[in-house]
Amino acid sequence: MFKPSTQIFVFATATALDADGARVCTCESEKALDILHYLREQVEEKEMHGVVVTACECMDLCQYGPAVAVYPWGDWYSEVDHAAADEIIKAVWNNTILKSISGCSGCKK
Repeated sequence: MFKPSTQIFVFATATALDADGARVCTCESEKALDILHYLREQVEEKEMHGVVVTACECMDLCQYGPAVAVYPWGDWYSEVDHAAADEIIKAVWNNTILKSISGCSGCKK
């Protein structure tokens, strides 16, 4: 069984339900899906073996979207755009931990 050395999670799937049971999300999921596809493209282009980019379910982080988490480090980033995604990819490539991402107002560690 393949076990990735690094997994990048993008919170891109809404699971919150409204009063009628319809799926809703305010995390700008279109932007999150864009970041998901962008990160996957970058990992494939750079042939980053052992790195997996995964879409995951809503974790009630909508106010921070698009949000990304990198494991095994446990770093979480919010309001991720293409520039921030590039910084994340660079850090994973170099096996370093980002303390924050420039322009990322809600970044957490």
